[in-house]
Amino acid sequence: MCIRDSASVVVHTPEGEMLYANQRTFDLHGWTKEEFMALNLHQLDVPASEVLIARRVEELQRTGEASFDVEHFRKDGSSFPLHVMTKITRWNDRDVIMSVAMDISDLKKTEIAIRESEERFRRLIASSFDAVVVHQDGAIVLANDAAARLAGAASGSDLCGRSLIDFVHPAFRGLVAERVRQVLGSPEQIASPLEEQFLRLDGSAVDVEAMATATRYDGRPAIM
Repeated sequence: MCIRDSASVVVHTPEGEMLYANQRTFDLHGWTKEEFMALNLHQLDVPASEVLIARRVEELQRTGEASFDVEHFRKDGSSFPLHVMTKITRWNDRDVIMSVAMDISDLKKTEIAIRESEERFRRLIASSFDAVVVHQDGAIVLANDAAARLAGAASGSDLCGRSLIDFVHPAFRGLVAERVRQVLGSPEQIASPLEEQFLRLDGSAVDVEAMATATRYDGRPAIM
């Protein structure tokens, strides 16, 4: 187990009695050494994490190592998330648990910001009068109602999971595939409008003018 200077290190019994903690642990939680060492692990974990302690200890005793996310209380009553790596070790001739934890508050804030941004993105697409499709690795991952009407589908969700190229007329598939490569290779560029033909679900062709630009979906490159 690799321990970084910024990590909280705690040694405690399976019952949660504190045996050792480093200065980083005290700094993160806001308690003095004496105050922290008088606490039990069950007092540190917020209720949603505390109810999982027994099960996690059982898993740890069975496997020897485990990792998971928890949320701890600070002295001031606030809470913060941690990613914890634990293992069974020996302390004064008895089995104890050593936990190495990293504060992941910034990571969680980033994840929340990404989810909120993607939700705004979805709402923007859903409200567009133009047909909008987002595809990733060749598959449609998001489509609005206008795109569904164009394809002859009941809703945008009916298009999700389908291969984008199946909706492109065979005469244009090579050109569309090349545009995909170009857009992914130059994500700052917007591909100029292209007059082509799409295929509806019933096999009929429809003339369209399509534009393409790189975007991100679920944190990964995609094309809209």
